[in-house]
Amino acid sequence: MSAKELAIEAWIWASMLILFREIDPPELFREYGLRQAEFDTLTQLFLSGRPLTQTELKKRLLTTKGSVSLMLSRMEKQHLLRREGNQKDRRCQLVILTEEGKKFVEPRLAQHIRRISKYFSPLTDLEKEILLKILTKLRKTVARGDDSDETTTSI
Repeated sequence: MSAKELAIEAWIWASMLILFREIDPPELFREYGLRQAEFDTLTQLFLSGRPLTQTELKKRLLTTKGSVSLMLSRMEKQHLLRREGNQKDRRCQLVILTEEGKKFVEPRLAQHIRRISKYFSPLTDLEKEILLKILTKLRKTVARGDDSDETTTSI
């Protein structure tokens, strides 16, 4: 990899981080009385439409098992979700969004999506599709833990 390529990749990464922080500043979630990871957890549960295991949440939130467990305990105390034993696999617990959690997250998620949509309004539909494909490709690479130099897959 040349220094020029590294500089481009570093610029892309820095731009992604800056955009993320500007679009989703921590104070936004404080207005909801939540931390960002807690809002993300409610969003994942709501959008999945089904209970998720703690392992699934950990992977979706890109965090550790311990931090997910602590966060879920806090959220259980707020009655936003509950944990139940998984009858299919007793080694893991299912995380279930409560009715109170659904009522809490649904209007805030809708508001959040409207807010995010404004940032993407300068992009054409084609640009949004291309960006989604690129980001999906990157996520798959990260999920595989692929740090190889092979990047020949086309978008």
